[in-house]
Amino acid sequence: MNKNKNIPKFKNLISILLFFTIIFLTFNSRPTNAAFHFDSFNPADIICPTPNTAKNALQLFNCFINTPTPTPIPSPTPQPSPTTPPPASNPESSTNNAATTTNNQTQNQTANTQQDTQELNPQANQALPAAGQNTQDLSPQAAETQQDPCSTPPSDYESIRQSLSTNFQINLTGDADANWASQAHVTICKLNQSSNLSTQLFGSSPINLNFTSDSCTNLRGNADMATGITITGTCDNYLNRAILVHELGHMYAFRNPSVYNNFLNTVWPAQIPTYNCQIHYGDGPTAAECFADGFAENVVYSYLRLTLEDQPAGETTFPEYPTTYSNYYNSFNTNAFAGETFTTF
Repeated sequence: MNKNKNIPKFKNLISILLFFTIIFLTFNSRPTNAAFHFDSFNPADIICPTPNTAKNALQLFNCFINTPTPTPIPSPTPQPSPTTPPPASNPESSTNNAATTTNNQTQNQTANTQQDTQELNPQANQALPAAGQNTQDLSPQAAETQQDPCSTPPSDYESIRQSLSTNFQINLTGDADANWASQAHVTICKLNQSSNLSTQLFGSSPINLNFTSDSCTNLRGNADMATGITITGTCDNYLNRAILVHELGHMYAFRNPSVYNNFLNTVWPAQIPTYNCQIHYGDGPTAAECFADGFAENVVYSYLRLTLEDQPAGETTFPEYPTTYSNYYNSFNTNAFAGETFTTF
């Protein structure tokens, strides 16, 4: 009787051992890569250049992930190719060579015949373009289309707007008249003489240029990296061009932060006697406005010093700018304008 009573307990013990054995086998046989780890970047892997705390100005730095420098893989040493013995001569080879020679002679005779025909027929010679040349390039209409838009600038508003868009990626909107649009076209053509500006300012992406008509006393401008340039009011041609160059200077800084940071590190906080650099904006000069005024003065200094109501006091022109303020002039001439000088505007 006692022996029979122990049988259920034994069965229970076996069941429990089987249960734990199954669990052990299940977890021990799972793939080793089944675990998921949600790790964030180590702060040491994120590098942000340290700003200069002595300069009260926005410094356009970019943080980046510090990745190890990859080890270059050495190129395999080229092995000399085995020397192949010359094939033995046979009648078939001789026949093929003879046929090839005859074919080459026939092609040369045909080419000579075509050359003689072209020399005897100038019109036929003119009609045959060089290899790879587009035949449309020979037509007067195509040549006229490819003319430099700055040597023969358009005169009516719609043609100017199309030229700015097609040649310089400038999208002109608003209610500008033909005269203001023409001054904008002249200004951008002048800046485009610099190889740097043609690629780093006008060649990177479109710039929106919106103009709103108003009086000269309400002349103002604004530049935004995302939306572009807005100018309100019109004055004489030199001032209209100068404010546009100033706002384009802001756009250049947005698109070329390395040049702007070089200005911060090598020129700023030095100032030039212009309104935006010395007086405007409440608490005083800002690096961004001095950068834009310096950018503009490199182009217009012979004709205009950027002042407002004779402030800062002094002459209306700025002939001493390249010498007295050579730190400004040389910085922009080298880093922004690639050595291009502007003597006429």
